[in-house]
Amino acid sequence: MKPAQAGQLPSLWELANPTPRQKLAYFAIGTRKFVLCGGASGGGKSQVIQWGPIFYLVDYAWRTMRVQKAEVGVFCESFPMLEDRQIRRCKDSYPDWLGSFRRTDAGPHFELREEFGGGRVLYRNLDEPNKYRSASYAAIFVEELTLQRPTDFHVLRQRLGWSGLDHSPFVGATNPGGPLHGLCKKIWIDRHPPDEMVDTYGPDAFIYIPFGYKDNPHLAKARIDALNSMPEPLRSALRDGNWDAFAGMFFSSFSRRELVIPTLEVPATWTLYGGLDPGWASPCSFGLYAVEPVHHKMRSGHVYKVGTYYEAGKNSTQHANDVASWLKDDLSPWTGGRFPRQTFAGRDAFAHKDRHAILSSEATMASEFQRVGLNLTPAITARVPGWAQFRGAVDRRILKFFDGLNEPTLAEMEAALGDDTNPEDLKGRGNDPGIPDHALDETRGVLMSIYRPVAPIPKEQRDTEFGDDEPEHKTPMQRCFGSRRQALTGGFAGRRI
Repeated sequence: MKPAQAGQLPSLWELANPTPRQKLAYFAIGTRKFVLCGGASGGGKSQVIQWGPIFYLVDYAWRTMRVQKAEVGVFCESFPMLEDRQIRRCKDSYPDWLGSFRRTDAGPHFELREEFGGGRVLYRNLDEPNKYRSASYAAIFVEELTLQRPTDFHVLRQRLGWSGLDHSPFVGATNPGGPLHGLCKKIWIDRHPPDEMVDTYGPDAFIYIPFGYKDNPHLAKARIDALNSMPEPLRSALRDGNWDAFAGMFFSSFSRRELVIPTLEVPATWTLYGGLDPGWASPCSFGLYAVEPVHHKMRSGHVYKVGTYYEAGKNSTQHANDVASWLKDDLSPWTGGRFPRQTFAGRDAFAHKDRHAILSSEATMASEFQRVGLNLTPAITARVPGWAQFRGAVDRRILKFFDGLNEPTLAEMEAALGDDTNPEDLKGRGNDPGIPDHALDETRGVLMSIYRPVAPIPKEQRDTEFGDDEPEHKTPMQRCFGSRRQALTGGFAGRRI
């Protein structure tokens, strides 16, 4: 179709017909490096991904900078979702005189006509983000950013840059929840971007634009009714855009307000345990746990995660030395520098070959930790029972976290999703290096190792054999989680807190 005469063409603003909130987003794309349009469902943020690339290519790249044939990437987790969320809608909204859709082996794209700069909007999926390591984009737009993995975010943003263009923004649109939830919340909601990003781009490079369903006058009443009828906490997440309502997440009852407590001095009578998820190139996570004794008639027995050591890119010797210093020095105000009585570790800690070494060695991570006074014991690593134990402790608020010392664990809990094929396991089932789960794995290992569930016995037999009194001398198991009677009734699930 031949384009209409210039005098007959509507402006891009008339074509997009943006709401006031969308206008704010379009202006932000022109001035900020990292833009997140997030919050509630139905607010119109997907339209920012639809028209943002066109505004950028026409108004900035072509009309302002006189750069032709610049390319912008629009990303989503899969082509079917791209088709449903973006391509189909763009085909209905972009007029023929603006440009045309084309398809290549790499995927579909929209190409602007020469009189509008000839730029291209490339639609790509994120099944394998590494395949874009050699690509360059003048700007990047991501649909449902939190559904991507943290590594995807960093792989994509390093591809930003186009000759002749000084401003190359990264724009995301998303609801709360997903593997990237924790990082998005840290950067845009809590306003604590990584130091290296702030040092490079400055603190004003980041902007969060909240979208709510009330910002979209075109939203159908049926959509509004559906949002209002959602159960909590789903309603808070999708209707209100509450980033602290983790509906649909693996730890669905997670709440920082209820699980995170002010730091306290750990009494000497409380038992300390350690947990280790080995790591070399990937992060190594070490957790210190304080277990409150269970007192007769005043049963509490909470487990407190005092702190989380979380470092990557070090060898076993460095990790062992750093953890020992961390325990003795950094955690000293709360523990007096005490070491854990027992430390439970994943099986890789006992391997005689570093996964990145060329030759086998008699030195293991376990031997290095033993050298600094930390004796490792193999943890119980059963995944599904372990996650059930972990989630039960969270649901019943038996597991608590010291404030300011456990951010890696809390961030991974916020971002955790159930696996598509086995929702009782974590997404990726421990086999996806792009999904951070190291702090979760060591926590799961500790909870399973200090408490071993056994089959319940009939109530009559329990009353006859054990009665209600606590034994005078308690086993380590009883000191952690109460009497044998309580263990036989189901441990966490059978406790009254």
